[in-house]
Amino acid sequence: MDTGSTGIVIDAIYGFKKAELPIKCQIGHLFYTSSNWLQEGHWCTTDIGIETVVTSALALIRTKEWKENSKRDMEADGETRMATRASIGAAYMGIGFARGYQPSYNLPMNVESINSVPVSPTYR
Repeated sequence: MDTGSTGIVIDAIYGFKKAELPIKCQIGHLFYTSSNWLQEGHWCTTDIGIETVVTSALALIRTKEWKENSKRDMEADGETRMATRASIGAAYMGIGFARGYQPSYNLPMNVESINSVPVSPTYR
């Protein structure tokens, strides 16, 4: 969990059928500037349960991941070289605000129920 970013990333290996993603979801990506980390996949609306709280938000179902090499390496040949995927199976959750994303990407802003009691849209 990270308070400095927004969005949730779930690896496609966790029960998502890669062939259905282009049909049901929108192509997308997240790029973390502080670590030069690019996550690629499809944005899908997903229900997430955290203890007794259920929230619904757009999650990036990751199918590819890239980590940029050091700035020194890039300047040496004038190209942006990317390392291959390093964290297969990892998930990531950013709960930061005001990062340029709409509320539909932010889990805390889309709580649907607490202890099985629906939360009014007025409070979202």
